[in-house]
Amino acid sequence: MDEILTVKWPWSMLPLDLADDYIAHLQEHIGPLHPLYGKKVFPSCIREDTQELIVQYDVDDDGTYAIVNFNRTQVVGGEEMPTTEMLCSREQLIARFAEDQLLAKKTRSLAEGPGD
Repeated sequence: MDEILTVKWPWSMLPLDLADDYIAHLQEHIGPLHPLYGKKVFPSCIREDTQELIVQYDVDDDGTYAIVNFNRTQVVGGEEMPTTEMLCSREQLIARFAEDQLLAKKTRSLAEGPGD
């Protein structure tokens, strides 16, 4: 049975009314060699501190997720595109959420300093 996906800070669900804007922005910034190019995708979550975006396939969902970071780029086929990390299963996504939450808590704690 699939583990329930619980979205916790620093991630949050992307408001549904913004989904089309994010899809258009993604399509404008990727080229033919990008793994999401030409795919029907749905953005579901956004990371509040880094603005990374979780994207999943909208049709024929095969359990693949992509984490797209528009603030960082990678070169794909000679073109700069948003850095994209592909996750091949829901379990990998759940693990990434847990890692990100721990890291964000540590970062916030360090920023606040002792006694804050």
